[in-house]
Amino acid sequence: MITPCMPTQTVTEAFEAAVGKWTTCDWATEFGCLNLNLKGLRSPQLERLAFATRGEESQEWRNAADWVRIVEDAAAKAQELATLAHEASLRNEHSHSRQLIQQACEIEAVWHRELIWQPLCQAISVCSHG
Repeated sequence: MITPCMPTQTVTEAFEAAVGKWTTCDWATEFGCLNLNLKGLRSPQLERLAFATRGEESQEWRNAADWVRIVEDAAAKAQELATLAHEASLRNEHSHSRQLIQQACEIEAVWHRELIWQPLCQAISVCSHG
């Protein structure tokens, strides 16, 4: 018999509080030989800067765009997994939900010390053990 998750509201609140918060590099950087600060910049912006400049500076912006695209892809994958975890939790698929949110946190942990998805992970853990 499937036991319904009592703190469904807590899981949903944790999900809604985190969704969309991490989409790109959201910390100060000193990227490349020009020590570029990429905080808050998106890869299309960086590509435009590469196009608008020449020589070494242009190459640095191009490299920065490539690196930020990796961060953006990681953020998108973590959010996708968190969304699936939230949905699985609402369907009382506790084990699957826990696995998904743990994967999201593992991806995010490569980039962040304080995980945006950690509160959802905790809420799902309480739900699945409660």
